Amino acid sequence: VDALKQLNGVIDSFENKEESDQKNDQNESESGDVDLLRLVSMVCMVPKSKLKNKNIIKRRVKSYQDKSTLSHWPTEYSVLHCPSNVEKNLIEEADALTKSLIGM
Repeated sequence: VDALKQLNGVIDSFENKEESDQKNDQNESESGDVDLLRLVSMVCMVPKSKLKNKNIIKRRVKSYQDKSTLSHWPTEYSVLHCPSNVEKNLIEEADALTKSLIGM
């Protein structure tokens, strides 16, 4: 429940930023340059009780550390991309929301 409250807070801050960005878009320069870059990430969640293979959470933690992207199926483990030559995430430094999204 706390993780969902945090997630709602993140969504609210994005919505506020979007409103601000829309105002900035109206003030776009005559050259047509726009300083706006949008990034979208899908999050699909199910209760942990739906996991048949409890080892998936350990693998998801490793994917977080490796900065890998996974499919949107939360009950399966399917790596879509694993970048090379990037600094790893430290799970010890992840906040509660991030850990809950991983499944910890």
